[in-house]
Amino acid sequence: MIIDYVDMAVIERVLEMGGGYVLDFSNNSFQKFLWNVVNVDIYSNDYADYGSSKAKRLRCYFDKSSPKECGNVLLHLLRYKQDVMRKKPDTDFTKCTEIANKLSGRIKKGIIKNNTIIPKVLPKYDQLKESLIALTNIMNRQKRGYEFEKFLKLLLSEYNLDPRPSFVVNEIHEQIDGSFVMNGNTYLIEAKYKEKKIEYDDLLLFHNKLDERSFARGVFISYSVVSPDTIKHLLIGKKLKLIIITVAEIFHIIDNKLDLSTIINSKFRRLDEELNPFVEVMNLC
Repeated sequence: MIIDYVDMAVIERVLEMGGGYVLDFSNNSFQKFLWNVVNVDIYSNDYADYGSSKAKRLRCYFDKSSPKECGNVLLHLLRYKQDVMRKKPDTDFTKCTEIANKLSGRIKKGIIKNNTIIPKVLPKYDQLKESLIALTNIMNRQKRGYEFEKFLKLLLSEYNLDPRPSFVVNEIHEQIDGSFVMNGNTYLIEAKYKEKKIEYDDLLLFHNKLDERSFARGVFISYSVVSPDTIKHLLIGKKLKLIIITVAEIFHIIDNKLDLSTIINSKFRRLDEELNPFVEVMNLC
């Protein structure tokens, strides 16, 4: 058992797991939440060892997963309770946060303070700006692309968005440039650091990757601007799940010390409202 009996008792109280429930989740919303956080289908047979209720499936997940995975899921559930359910943190909540941070390896001096999960630490803006500018001095395209991926991981880490570096989905030999988690949702990344204009096929390939996944959304990060005609072509007959951010916009965000999460949320809102995946940062309200 990854989590000991006493800690599990605290977790079950905080997550309101009596009667087979987990917080206020329905079966569908619980499945979606766990898929977005850790890409796990909690309703697969892998997590039915103890029974079919939400609480029993979560207990099974905790018993079968690594400490880091358990801590990560627990932190997201605590954020959900605090930010979505608007439940005020109490002593048990603080204790549960300590358990989650210990499991995920985030325990360090001062990480729990005044009943908040993780204290807000401002990104290292100067370091990010220097790293981004340094990319322009790299002439080798392959090396520049590799360093760009490293920069994006640094950027997302500084904004506490739990990045995952590029990976390959072995079953289908599919390359993903990275991902991050925001508000309990998983976002895939496609990164193109090239001066040549972004073609329709570049965006279509990324759109198709997202379309294969039930809940994921995507952020297409490009050095060059995407033309309005390319975007218009992409919209034909498709329900887009991606937004576009340029390197120039990233520099603007860093230089003006803007909140990256707010920008991404605002861009997705404009996508949902106006069917526009590329509203420049400077034009966001």
